[in-house]
Amino acid sequence: MNNEYVFKEGQQVAIAVGSGSDVSLVKKSEMLKIFDRLGIIYTVTIISAHRHEETLPFFCQQAMDCGVKMFIAIAGKAAALPGNIAGLKRAMPVIGVGIGPESLSSITNMPAGVPVFSTGIDRSALVNATIGVCQILGTSDQGLRDRLQNYLLENNPKVEHDINVETYGEQV
Repeated sequence: MNNEYVFKEGQQVAIAVGSGSDVSLVKKSEMLKIFDRLGIIYTVTIISAHRHEETLPFFCQQAMDCGVKMFIAIAGKAAALPGNIAGLKRAMPVIGVGIGPESLSSITNMPAGVPVFSTGIDRSALVNATIGVCQILGTSDQGLRDRLQNYLLENNPKVEHDINVETYGEQV
């Protein structure tokens, strides 16, 4: 059993995916492109909560030892991976992203003391997890915060600010 995982120097985020099919969804989303554009160092590791339960603690400890600051755990069906990582009682945030609607309940209904933050399910949730991680890391990195702000201004749809709210709903 190989208990050695590869982390990069200066890595901030460890992305754990429960299966190879989950990796393909990650690659199809904008997640990795956003991290690359904003200069976030990450790795993507396939590690199942069910098939690699003995090595999961080693993976998490090695990530911490290498300076990783946050986990994103992506899983489908039973979606045990985010909760299993959070349940190891490491003092690091875990953002859980579900693949498919059946996974959401597993990620969002954790017991007290085992927090898993969720951004929802599927591709939009991957993007929101990415942006959320950058927002959190940006609280102590002004350069990242500025890059993220520019990215958001360039890539979010424009919202009309001159809407007359009195024309909507019942007049009082």
